[in-house]
Amino acid sequence: ARHIRQAVRFHDGVRHLVGLGVTTFLEAGPDGVLAAMAQETLEAEGRDDAQALTLLRRGKPEPETAVAAVAALRIRTEAGRSGWETYFEGTGARRVPLPTYAFQRDRYWLDVPAHHGDATELGLRSTGHPLLGASVTLARGGEMLFTGRLSLLTHPWLADHGVAGTVVLPGTALLELAAHAGEQAGAEQVAELTLATPLALPADGGVHLQVAVGEKDESGARPIEVYSRPDTDDERDWVLNAQGTLVPAGPDTPTADLVVWPPANTREVGLEDVYERLVDQGYAYGTAFRGLSRVWRGEGEIFAEVTLPDAVRDQAGRFLLHPALLDAALHALLPGVAEEDVEARLPFSWTGVRVHATGAAALRVRFGLSGAADTVSLLVTDDTGVPVASVDSLALRPLSKDAVRTAAQAGRDGLFAVAWSDVPVPESAADTSGWAVLGAPSLASAASYPHLDAVVAAGADTVVWPLVADGDDGAVGGEGIAGLARVELARVLERVQAFLADERLADTRLVVVTRGALAALPGEQVTDLVHAGVWGLLRTVQTENPGRVVLVDADAEGYAQLPLALAAGETQLAVRDRRLLVPRLARALAASSQEQAAPRWDEGTVLVTGATGTLGRILTRHLVAEHGARRLLLLSRRGADAPEADALRAELERLGAQVSFAACDAADRGRLAGALAEVPEEFPVTAVVHTAGVLDDTVLSGLTAERLDAVVRPKIDAAWNLHELTRHLPLSAFVVYSSLAGLIGNAGQANYAAGNTFLDALAQHRRAQGLPATSLAWGLWSQTSTISGQLTDTDLRRIARLGLRALPSDEAMSLFDAALLTAQPVLAVTYLDTGELRRQGDEVLPILRDLAPAGPRPKAAGHTSQGGSTLVRRLAALDADARHEALLELVCGRVAGVLGHANAAAIDADRPFQELGFDSLTAVELRNQLNGTTGLRLPTTLVFDHPTPTVLARQLARELFGDEQPDRATAAVTAAPGDSAEPIAIVGMACRYPGGVSSPEDLWRLVAGGVDA
Repeated sequence: ARHIRQAVRFHDGVRHLVGLGVTTFLEAGPDGVLAAMAQETLEAEGRDDAQALTLLRRGKPEPETAVAAVAALRIRTEAGRSGWETYFEGTGARRVPLPTYAFQRDRYWLDVPAHHGDATELGLRSTGHPLLGASVTLARGGEMLFTGRLSLLTHPWLADHGVAGTVVLPGTALLELAAHAGEQAGAEQVAELTLATPLALPADGGVHLQVAVGEKDESGARPIEVYSRPDTDDERDWVLNAQGTLVPAGPDTPTADLVVWPPANTREVGLEDVYERLVDQGYAYGTAFRGLSRVWRGEGEIFAEVTLPDAVRDQAGRFLLHPALLDAALHALLPGVAEEDVEARLPFSWTGVRVHATGAAALRVRFGLSGAADTVSLLVTDDTGVPVASVDSLALRPLSKDAVRTAAQAGRDGLFAVAWSDVPVPESAADTSGWAVLGAPSLASAASYPHLDAVVAAGADTVVWPLVADGDDGAVGGEGIAGLARVELARVLERVQAFLADERLADTRLVVVTRGALAALPGEQVTDLVHAGVWGLLRTVQTENPGRVVLVDADAEGYAQLPLALAAGETQLAVRDRRLLVPRLARALAASSQEQAAPRWDEGTVLVTGATGTLGRILTRHLVAEHGARRLLLLSRRGADAPEADALRAELERLGAQVSFAACDAADRGRLAGALAEVPEEFPVTAVVHTAGVLDDTVLSGLTAERLDAVVRPKIDAAWNLHELTRHLPLSAFVVYSSLAGLIGNAGQANYAAGNTFLDALAQHRRAQGLPATSLAWGLWSQTSTISGQLTDTDLRRIARLGLRALPSDEAMSLFDAALLTAQPVLAVTYLDTGELRRQGDEVLPILRDLAPAGPRPKAAGHTSQGGSTLVRRLAALDADARHEALLELVCGRVAGVLGHANAAAIDADRPFQELGFDSLTAVELRNQLNGTTGLRLPTTLVFDHPTPTVLARQLARELFGDEQPDRATAAVTAAPGDSAEPIAIVGMACRYPGGVSSPEDLWRLVAGGVDA
């Protein structure tokens, strides 16, 4: 009554709310009358930070205005969070990453072909089926091939069929493919169709399909097979998803119907919250598959009534029997629907399938429960009771989450193993007249020298440095192995740094030889764990200093074969029984078909190190939620005092787990032993996952013994302690989190690569002893962690240029599960962009070459690059000014490449490299590229000695042609007036670092901070 009789005081009300801190107003009405009045009040109050929004607008579509208002609300306030996943469900919409840079407004016009051919012009026939694109009858034998492509973008309704956290093509869709192929081939009855491998659909991209119908036999029967493979890689093997037999149909005279409905002598089953309850069983059905409306249970029978949801109802006429409709009927057989005491099951084998009528949008279904367990017959009619289809027998099988996850990853470039492949043995050995052996007996014609100074005096062009463990060939035992490994890494680091820093050795290569530091053959024992990490450290050295270091692991007879082995021109080799082997990544599932038993996460106690870190938390949630782990011992440096510990404990306990935290550094053997002693005898440790690690990136010249030890100790000592202290326990899993850095030698990560390569070797060592072990060499995670959070945009661009793509955490955990089902002790876990690998041509990393076979073949490695000869000849024909312009264009192009710019136009040639975004790693990358292009041996301090692209181009002209033109750019840089924002500028570092400084970054910090060195 007061509202009718008195002033509403709307203006005063808005002012009062503003005074309380309200900044966003949303009008939920038919138009924006009040919102307009509220906005006037806000403007009168001078509140530019406040806004009034309208949910609906007269004369405009309600869905559009409502969504726009919710979007605006979400932008303005965290309180406006909306369930976009629910809104976009069933539409095929997917998240796409936003650009990480400002739009450059460059135009890229695409050339459109003048003519688009269709299937008939290629000799194919259009199938007219939603899941298949074309078909062809082969000239010989009358065989038929049907092809198609499926993706969540082209078939968004398939996204609503989730099984075990993966979008899987329903078995009813495979049956639809077989029935359609049979109809086209004159064999209309599906006599049998057995599902072989789940067909998982990726979130991005799609899969190609092939349905192959073979020749008919005397009775008219034809074999049928359904294959798939990802559409992103034509080199992948086709995967068999289903196979069976098609036969000609007899007279179509169904003898039963379901006209009487609801069925007599049955009781109706309640379906309240049925789809929400099925989620707990591993089934996640979206709108398109939620067609089950009523269910009845009778004696030996189950009846179901299903209807295609509105979102897909208009598609019914395009199918023989819409897969979502028939799949929804099968939901009546799932646990907790019509039957309580059954486990989660999926269709496995169909027998005697006939389609009597097509295009139904609603069904009545009778399931006959036979005496055989997990086998039913089906009578399917439309909603008037007229027969639509019949199935003599459908066999169901338990849902295997592991099989589904493995299938989901089979189509992704996610799991790779290192395959040591044979290369031809050269016909003639390398010339050893210029060789020197460092601290070991002589080799062929190469003399032995005690130290590098003696090598310099001898003028050697190749230095061979054997690293062989003392004692029984590095036999593993005792807790001293980890300490010895760290001592040897420090020794190798010191000597290699001295080798690379000595300008007198600039044209000399170093050949480091180990024995038994890696397993190059299946089942081979790693006998020298002490030097295993050296391979990781020196792989990074190879990346930062191309052509300077060669790695060889030789058996007892292989050392004498070095002259022959090095003639092969490879930078990494294993010599076994006179065979030369090189490391190449291969898809793990293709490399090994052998499977092993899945770990028993739900038995005993699971020990996880680094548990409160980002990756540790993701793993523990996964083990509890997906694998039923019930007892966890979580180790970290701070234990229960870690900031994330309380929330993690609460979450895991809510999921049903018992959680114990221990403040324990696993690298401390005594504390680890104490933590293990606290584990109850009735629940012994049955699985170990070591996720802990630290990062401290720097180029090799900046790496000190202390920084090396700080990174490798949490890897080497911790893993060795876990190995020694748990080897007597009944472990079903021993997993160590390694890094791809150890396999490919990431620039700036020599210490990290060394520690992780030790983990890889330890896993191989354990497997050879019959102990469980898997080392997962992870690539980049999209989830920001303590480690990945230190990566800059430049780092991420560098990683992307290697062809590596980030792993979302949920997909990483699927890969984790799939990895432990393979027989490989070491697996690289990453997504690869094979297109990027092909674009790199001969610059692709050798270990990745086999994954980009269509690219140009790589050039054989040698002492010096020959890339400069063509450039020099071309530039020699120009005058000095033209040469400078050509070299400046070269430099700017390379700078743009390493910084991730589209072209050289984005580079200011007179701007210092540091301002352009250079750090020590990009400086090394630019130096390496220019070395390869020009054939020069440029120093690692290149961009600091010559601080702008213009100055650097002048220097290249001087080194290549002796040009001595005045360096105007240098004068401009040195004569520029001071700027209060940059009181100090370093224009060169052709000198030794002062005390306490070990890298260019340290020098910047010291000078800028005015610190006394």
